[in-house]
Amino acid sequence: MNKLKKAIIFCILILLFSYVMPQSAKASENYYISSIVINADVKANGDMDVEEIHNYVFNGAFNGMKRDIKTNGSSGISNISTEVLSNGEEEDVAPEVTKNSDSTKIKIYSKSNNEKKAFVIRYTLKNVITKFSDVGELKWVFYKNEDDVKTDNITVYVSLPNKITNKVKYYGEGPERGTAKLNSDGKLQFELNNVDKDEVIGSEVDFPLSWVNTSKKINMKRQAYYENEDRKEKRNIAIVVVGILLVITLIYMRRKKRKKAIKEYRDGNVFFYDKYCFELPDNLSPALVSVLLDGEIEIKDLLATILDLANRGIITFLQDSFKNKDYDAVAFKINEGYDQMNIKPYEKFLIKWLKMYDKKGVIRLKYLKEEAKSREFRDEYYDFEDSVLEEAEKLGFYTVIVGKRILTNEYKNEEQKWRAYKRYLEDYKDIEVDKKQNIEDKVLPYAISLECSENIFEDINDSLGSSSIFMSYWFLSYYATDYSKDFSENYSSGINNSSSSGDFSGGSGDGFGGGGGGSAF
Repeated sequence: MNKLKKAIIFCILILLFSYVMPQSAKASENYYISSIVINADVKANGDMDVEEIHNYVFNGAFNGMKRDIKTNGSSGISNISTEVLSNGEEEDVAPEVTKNSDSTKIKIYSKSNNEKKAFVIRYTLKNVITKFSDVGELKWVFYKNEDDVKTDNITVYVSLPNKITNKVKYYGEGPERGTAKLNSDGKLQFELNNVDKDEVIGSEVDFPLSWVNTSKKINMKRQAYYENEDRKEKRNIAIVVVGILLVITLIYMRRKKRKKAIKEYRDGNVFFYDKYCFELPDNLSPALVSVLLDGEIEIKDLLATILDLANRGIITFLQDSFKNKDYDAVAFKINEGYDQMNIKPYEKFLIKWLKMYDKKGVIRLKYLKEEAKSREFRDEYYDFEDSVLEEAEKLGFYTVIVGKRILTNEYKNEEQKWRAYKRYLEDYKDIEVDKKQNIEDKVLPYAISLECSENIFEDINDSLGSSSIFMSYWFLSYYATDYSKDFSENYSSGINNSSSSGDFSGGSGDGFGGGGGGSAF
């Protein structure tokens, strides 16, 4: 009996003890965050002043709140200060700060019991801006719900050193339900409701170089840099850094050896050296011609490939959409049995990709152009680009001479022909009439890839007849000029500046600086 009494008393004491002591914040059943407001002010020196207001609702007894601020992507954190607001009164508190190499942990002690409190944290992040050769960039995650705390709303306001205009491009990082806009106060506003475990809110903001001075510089265009980074990640390239003196020595020695070896390899071969080539040199596709001449492709080559597929009967542009010269109505369909035609793997990939934008059996150019802003489109484009480059490898474009990839003699000759053909199109208006060749439909895709389509429009108009695939000078002119320009601009921007909902990436902050969450304790 005594043992039973002792057991009962022990259980009662445990219950009482757990009631009067502060509750554990491991799970947030007994508190939640009604809102977090973050004001981020980017300075001309590349630093960012941040003020965070965390509004907690406590149902029970707690000691305060803690915040883990990730500082990766910056040069560190400084000027940390905190305060607590409760019932209209301010309480200055000295935080407990622990700094590590890539994070700073902040504890704010303020005993709370069945009440609402606002915890304010202010700090400066050093050197958060990256300057590329064409734009400045802020790429930062402001908060991540690492502790799975019920969080109703997070709103981030970002201001820049200059007035925000259409020169500024931006999107939110985090779930696609997030919203981003330029608000009436001239600040970028990023907002996310009902933030689940491990969800993030961040932003990528691109703006003119002259707005900031910062030591974190990358001497590449932003788009080229990220394409290169994505490619390295996909291919899992291991980069080994060799000592500078050793590299310089090896380069000097190998350069002399390579120059001699290449000369020996080229000797005995006859290459095309005429100024002009008056006919299409061979049956290489427009995209592969760009790889041959430049070693890479661009968005123009994607558009040229679509037109080339139409020339070959793999896709068909709808003639009805040309009648009223309605840009929004222009559309094409993918013909049945395309996979049985003479088609390259990268073209099959493109058709499968284009089918993602098929609506009721047709693909509208307007819709395709709008989708060019999206990250999903960009990811598919990178895969298309890789597929074209793989095709060039399979065709045997290259050989290796003393460690350097160069065009084989066969494709060096083809390169010379295509460069001569490009000069022919560039100088087309000045070429003597008796030397000109009729401009056919099949020429325009190549002219787009070679960036000289405008020079031949007049002759295209004269040569279009009943046998033409398109029978529309208006369409060809629109596609090769205004549409191509708008398409490329949409792809480069990656986002519409006048964004509203649906302008979050759907990402989780990979490749961004910052991060870290918060909770009660």
